[in-house]
This record gives sequence, C-alpha cells and structure tokens, in this order.
Amino acid sequence: MELNVERPAAIAPRYVKQYLINFGFKVKTAAGAESATVQRSEWRDAGASVTVVPEALKPQVASGVSYRLAWIEVDGQPGSSAFTVSRPHDAHVVWDKYFYVKVTTPVGSASGSGWYLAGSTAKLELDRTVSGFLVENVFRMWVDDRDVECSNAAVILVDRPIVMYAVWDKDYAKALALAGGLSASGIVAWKRKEVIDTISTFT
Repeated sequence: MELNVERPAAIAPRYVKQYLINFGFKVKTAAGAESATVQRSEWRDAGASVTVVPEALKPQVASGVSYRLAWIEVDGQPGSSAFTVSRPHDAHVVWDKYFYVKVTTPVGSASGSGWYLAGSTAKLELDRTVSGFLVENVFRMWVDDRDVECSNAAVILVDRPIVMYAVWDKDYAKALALAGGLSASGIVAWKRKEVIDTISTFT
C-alpha cells in the first residue's frame, strides 16, 4: 500500500478480525455419513454473513450414481444455508448417495429397478416363474453384471450401480410327454386298422 502525504498526518492501522471457514461436503449412505471432504477454505470477517450454495459443494457424479441433498451442516450440527461468522467454522453440505439398479428379464416382467440409498437392499421379483404351454420357460436364478449368481427370491445389497438379469431354462417335459402319448396312440390305431383289414379278407 502506498500513501501520498502532503502534510503531517497520524496514520494508525485498523485491524479486522477474520476467521477461517472450511467449505466441503459429506456423503451419507445407509451406514451413516462418511468423513468430510474439504473443497476450499476462505478467510471471512467476523460478523460477516456467509451463504452456503449446495450445488457448489457436491461430489462428482458418475453413471448410475446420484446425490440428493440431505441437509446443510455448520460446525457438526444441522443448520441453515446462511450463518454469521463468529469463530472458525466448518460448513458442509450432506448428500445422500444413491445407486441405480436395473432389473431385466426376457420372459414376463420384473420389478425392483430404481434408485436405492447406497448400502441398502433391493428386492427383485418376477410376475411369474413359469411361462408357456407345451415348452415351458422356467425361471432358474438371478445373475448380476459380474456373473455373480443370486437366489430365486433375491434380496441384494446395493453397494454399486447394478444390472440384474433373470435367467430362464427351457423345459420340454410336457412336450415330450405329449409327443410320446400321441405316438403311442398312433401305433394302437394303426394296429387296430391292420386287424380289421385282415379279418375282412376272411369274410
């Protein structure tokens, strides 16, 4: 700082008290909130008003991952988006972390697709487990996008974005049984006709 002095003057410095404010975010899952991530720190004058902008303090979004605002936390306690500087402060935006679960099936329809809080569970269901008339489609199991097999009545832990596939088998038992029955009926009818024709030649 430079001053142009044209006459004698008494110059006294004026000090303003400032406090350090840490701005960051916390990510919350079904297990609770994780440790804070500080994105920036700023010196603010004592008595100044500070406004927390949630969108400026948000984790990086990835495919199949979503964040929803839970609350704003000032000095470890839920607070409003605006506060007055009275000491060093920690201002954090708390976000709920969600993963997307996609459920697919080539037969019928499936339920369970949607956004789930990280660390929670999702229940996968089918509207049917057997489909078809003579050749039946029979549900066998669930398999995820990493080829991990799950039980028939699947309840999965949502710890990442997941794609679940319903695996079905073909059951030919009824078709084969019917085919065997028709084949036997044909043989009996043929033999009966042969006997009748033979008798007719003697009369």
